[in-house]
Amino acid sequence: MKRVANSWPYLAGVVALVAGWLAVASLPLAASEVANLVTLYCGSFAPVALAAGGAVLGWRRGYDWVSVLVCVLTAAVLIAVGNFTILTSPAGWDAVGAGMLAYTFVAHVGIVAALAMTKLNGPTKTPKSS
Repeated sequence: MKRVANSWPYLAGVVALVAGWLAVASLPLAASEVANLVTLYCGSFAPVALAAGGAVLGWRRGYDWVSVLVCVLTAAVLIAVGNFTILTSPAGWDAVGAGMLAYTFVAHVGIVAALAMTKLNGPTKTPKSS
């Protein structure tokens, strides 16, 4: 339970990303303008933020599957609730599922990059002098 409680910074980032998506998607603009802004947000800002968050998680705590699972489940619940209560034209479940899969992959890229950097920055062995 302590690992779930220690996931709060990453959980706050997920909540902020979903809230940003809902804020952009519910702007009172023309439908084409909102679609373009959502595409920009979901295609450029969110992946960079998720990869950076995954890198921070990987650097600080290694691969913590509990934090990853808590973040994915929280995002799924928030997206489902926001998709069908706040948005006037909700996205289909296939789009939500594909987005969750893609974003989970992007976050794992950040985690793997941080784990690789941690391994590469490990203690170096000095040759023994004879």
